[in-house]
Amino acid sequence: MPITDVLRAHADATADRLKAKQSRLQIQLLELESRKADLEAQMRSADKAPERVLSFTPQIDGEYQCPRCWVEHELRSRLKPIPGDTAPGVFRCQACRLEFNNRY
Repeated sequence: MPITDVLRAHADATADRLKAKQSRLQIQLLELESRKADLEAQMRSADKAPERVLSFTPQIDGEYQCPRCWVEHELRSRLKPIPGDTAPGVFRCQACRLEFNNRY
C-alpha cells in the first residue's frame, strides 16, 4: 500500500476517534453546566442566609418550623412530633427529614 494511502487511512481513523470523543465531551460539558448551575444556586442561597435567619420564626400558628428549610430555601416546613418509643420532644421536618430535640 502506498504511504499516501496509509496516511489517509490514519487521518480517517483519527477523525473517527475525535468524532466519537466529541460525543463524550458534549455529555461531560452538559454535566459540568448542570453542576455549575447547582453551585450557583447554592451560592445564592448562602448569600441570602443572613437575611433569612433574621426573619426565621420558630413557631407559626402554634406549630414548630424547620430552621434549615427556612434559612437554606426560604421554605416554611412544619416539624411533627415523632411518635413511638422515642423520647418526648423529638420532632422531624416534613420536608428535609432533619430531626430536632431539646438539645443542640
